[in-house]
Amino acid sequence: VDLSELVFGWLVNPPPKDESFVKQLAYPVFFLLGAACFLLSGAYRRAPWTAPITLVLAAFIVLATASSAWSVFPAESFKRGALCGLIIATFFFAAFTARDYATIAKGLFWTLFVAAMLNIAAVILKPPSPIGYTGIYPHKNFFGFVAALIFYFGIHGLTLGSWLYRLPAIMMVILGPVFLVASESKTSVGLAGLAPIAALAICWLRRRFGVSPLLAIVVPLVLLVFSFWLGRDMGLWDFALLNEKLLGSATLTGRTEIWAIAGSLIEEHPLLGWGYEAVWNMGAEGVVTKRAVGFARTMPTAHNGYIDILTQLGIVGFSLLLAFVALVLTGLGRLIDANPRLGWFAASITIFVLLHNNLESDLLISSNQLSMVVLLYTFLGMRVVAETEAAKARMRGRPAR
Repeated sequence: VDLSELVFGWLVNPPPKDESFVKQLAYPVFFLLGAACFLLSGAYRRAPWTAPITLVLAAFIVLATASSAWSVFPAESFKRGALCGLIIATFFFAAFTARDYATIAKGLFWTLFVAAMLNIAAVILKPPSPIGYTGIYPHKNFFGFVAALIFYFGIHGLTLGSWLYRLPAIMMVILGPVFLVASESKTSVGLAGLAPIAALAICWLRRRFGVSPLLAIVVPLVLLVFSFWLGRDMGLWDFALLNEKLLGSATLTGRTEIWAIAGSLIEEHPLLGWGYEAVWNMGAEGVVTKRAVGFARTMPTAHNGYIDILTQLGIVGFSLLLAFVALVLTGLGRLIDANPRLGWFAASITIFVLLHNNLESDLLISSNQLSMVVLLYTFLGMRVVAETEAAKARMRGRPAR
């Protein structure tokens, strides 16, 4: 046992993941209900089975479940890969079965409104944790990203119809920032305001110049990386110095230490990784528990979704993740063309999650809520674009693409 673990009380053996019966039952039930509605409604006839993003997600699910063949925890990888597949399929079914977009949008709006009301009570009645208010959730970071969603859905709710939606929406627009500050989740606080502004710039570039959101994000990203390398080679800064100056923590509150452990694991199994969701928080026999000391032993994720997938599924899985992101951003361009208002909303959520995924693990992590929102709005965007193009084609008197 490391001395620091005795002094600070860090767990030597992290607790196992929550495997409660209710949690295991819920997702299969949702999947079966979604599949039944999908089949009985005939929605399967219009589903984009051969769309590139559908094929990429199918390949990811196959890889995740197949990783049980080389995983250090075969049963866990197979189970979590199957769960990821169930969740992706459920949102696919929902997006193409619903009567129209408004049916889902209004349901989500009222769900987030109820969450906002419950969190008011929790903030008033529950004392804060040592690092911030948690609301009705187990951790302040969870409360932080839900607060961002409350804020976004509040803005979107202003466009959904009558004052029945506008008054609750105004409340959500006010409560979202209050919850963000109360949570003290620095990641969500910083990104919640940045993402809608970036999405607005992307929409403007698309509408004005026809620039793809993928290009609008990749070009600045490449320039930032080039500037970092140039400044580092000139001795102007390094990664730790930039973190300290810009974000107030040279190690990003310990994340760089976690990433160093992940880096060593990636070097050992670069192609296919260690198995889907079989690396972190795996108890006494977990590879991280055996190799790390201190707080890293208790980490549920690598606190970076890109690094997490690279660790779990190697270069192959990481390539599928990048392909998924590229296709999501490309699809956003078509959605902005078809419905600018909805395109801006979907772009705001997507950019928030893509940035959030740099400091937490979200994208294509089996039961992560932010990943679910991106998946749902990706599928909804595909449907809205297809319906808009079909309507335009009918007006022109020729078949849609």
